[in-house]
Amino acid sequence: MPSSRAGPRHVVLVMLFFAAAVAARGADAASPVTTRPCGAAAAASFLCSRCATTVYPAVCYDSLLPYAGAFQDSRVRLARAAADVAAARLRDFSASLDELVHGSGDVGAVTTPPRVAAAVRDCVGTVSSAAGLARRSSAALGRLDAGAAAGGGGSRLARWEVSNAKTWLSAAMANVATCADGFADADSGSAAGIEEVVAGEAANVSKYTSNALALVNGIPFSGLDLAATSTGKTGSAATSTGKAGSATAMTGMAGSAATSMGEARAVAAMTEPTAASSATAFLRSRCATTRYPDVCYDSLLPYASTFQTSHVKLAVAAANVAAAKLRAFSARINDLLAQGGAARVDAALKDCKSTISDAGDLARQSSAELGQLDAGAAAAGVSSRQARWHVSNVQTWLSAAITDEGTCTDGFEEAGEAAAGSPAGKEVAAGVARVKQHTSIALALVNGIPL
Repeated sequence: MPSSRAGPRHVVLVMLFFAAAVAARGADAASPVTTRPCGAAAAASFLCSRCATTVYPAVCYDSLLPYAGAFQDSRVRLARAAADVAAARLRDFSASLDELVHGSGDVGAVTTPPRVAAAVRDCVGTVSSAAGLARRSSAALGRLDAGAAAGGGGSRLARWEVSNAKTWLSAAMANVATCADGFADADSGSAAGIEEVVAGEAANVSKYTSNALALVNGIPFSGLDLAATSTGKTGSAATSTGKAGSATAMTGMAGSAATSMGEARAVAAMTEPTAASSATAFLRSRCATTRYPDVCYDSLLPYASTFQTSHVKLAVAAANVAAAKLRAFSARINDLLAQGGAARVDAALKDCKSTISDAGDLARQSSAELGQLDAGAAAAGVSSRQARWHVSNVQTWLSAAITDEGTCTDGFEEAGEAAAGSPAGKEVAAGVARVKQHTSIALALVNGIPL
């Protein structure tokens, strides 16, 4: 059987393909912005101070400086510009993946392991969806800005639109994480190749989405002039020129592999004292209440800007991570089924496919329910009784998801020692153990929501 490890020629061709594809789409965009110190102009100074609250301040400043004239000192317009830049990066990434799926030129001639090719196809859908969510976030912020300019942007409406933007950007980050997770499961034994290149770019585009979330999270509701300037539409400018720098980012993405958790911790430490400092301290204290504190902290740290010190938003992030892990695991089970095997093994895999898919649905349903609780609380429309109802529903669904996960491994044990001891049986058992940790963490964090 041929090795799934991609050779050097394979990697180089893939990188060149990605770079050429993005350059072709972004040829009419402005030149990439080079790293520079914070400017003295008022808008540049404002941008510098706001970017300091993000996990990736240099990326934030460099990518948004071209739009300083559009947002001036408006936090809403700044957040909208960041959402537009994130959407543009995600759109370009999705388009490059789509071209890679259909094959062209030298890259099409390179043999791609079937499981990696399947992961690329899955990524097209998840990343495209993430781009759509970023655009929806921009639209919500645009409505907030327009309403404020017309004198109709009340505090309740503002909280509602901001809550929507946060929910959609959080979901966009979960989608990108699902793409990267799919590659980890598709070919975990390969040290280099398409999977590493795509994972690197997934980590890169996540920086822009993370920055957008942090800037949305920094929108105040008290004493804020949401329409601080009369400048034109940020969204259209950012969207039309958001491709700037994409070719450079894509060309260098092989060197920007997915950020390790050690690096994430270092970044968090570098940003102290900032809002990120209190968020990471909060995360560490909450994760200490779970059965897997290290897994909890490492998996949720990239989303610290989305929950800050909110118990509900933290639980939403945990449910989203659990759903992403379950989705990737379900895709892996499909791959195992496609390979074919002994009758009892295949029967157990089919049962697992159903139960893990159900568990993923329950995790996503839990996230949506918590999102309703968060949005209602922001709009001051949720009573204590309603809050308890939402939390009770989520507790029920996440508990059921854990039961579904256990049912998967039970099926292999009931199929006999040969099935449980088969390569597929061992892989499934290990996979269930991993996803179960994340579902358990989500449930523990939901249990910790004060009512």
